[in-house]
Amino acid sequence: LLASLRVLKADDVDKAQQEYEKFDDGWDKVEDEVKDKSREGYEAIEDGMDQVKDTLVRPEVFEKEKAIAALETLSTTVNKYATEL
Repeated sequence: LLASLRVLKADDVDKAQQEYEKFDDGWDKVEDEVKDKSREGYEAIEDGMDQVKDTLVRPEVFEKEKAIAALETLSTTVNKYATEL
């Protein structure tokens, strides 16, 4: 997520999308385990991912600041629940 944020802030939207997809692919491998350990954490992360998808991956209208905010929120959420898992 940090790599996605860094390149998005540097105006490389395509690379930011690619970096986010790496996170999404990794999530696919651990999401069931996270769901088993913390339903709340799982739902918060999924909600954050939906926001990133809506603002970065497939927005109706791309707005850089909204995409950055969504990535920052998701990163904070992941970090919060990572300490509990």
